[in-house]
Amino acid sequence: MIPKFRGRSTVEDDKGKWVYGHLLIDDNRALIINGIIEANDEYVSLEEWCDIDMKTIGQSTGLKDKNGTEIFEGDALKNNDYPNQTFICKHSRLQASFQVESLNGLLTLSLWKDEERDWQVLGNIYENPELLDV
Repeated sequence: MIPKFRGRSTVEDDKGKWVYGHLLIDDNRALIINGIIEANDEYVSLEEWCDIDMKTIGQSTGLKDKNGTEIFEGDALKNNDYPNQTFICKHSRLQASFQVESLNGLLTLSLWKDEERDWQVLGNIYENPELLDV
């Protein structure tokens, strides 16, 4: 399965809007793309693309919270088992898995398919930086 990503558009007409699809990074430019018309050794012709802010790139975990909201890197989450904690979703590159880390850094949990109903997305660190102050 090809990973799904999101990022905030830097295009003037849609600046700040979230776009979703496949990620393409070329030097200092990041694009979310949807559809490839043609590709060969010399070029790739894209069907749809949007320039995004590299600082807002987040990969989908493939999981949804208890309300059906897809969980991405950078999302702030709550869990009923830990009512006094706010967690941030992070991608553990070494383990090729997703983990959530409490804001105080004392508790790290792995996201598992059977636990997705226990999580609730509160927002994300890009649109809601105040969540980091909780």
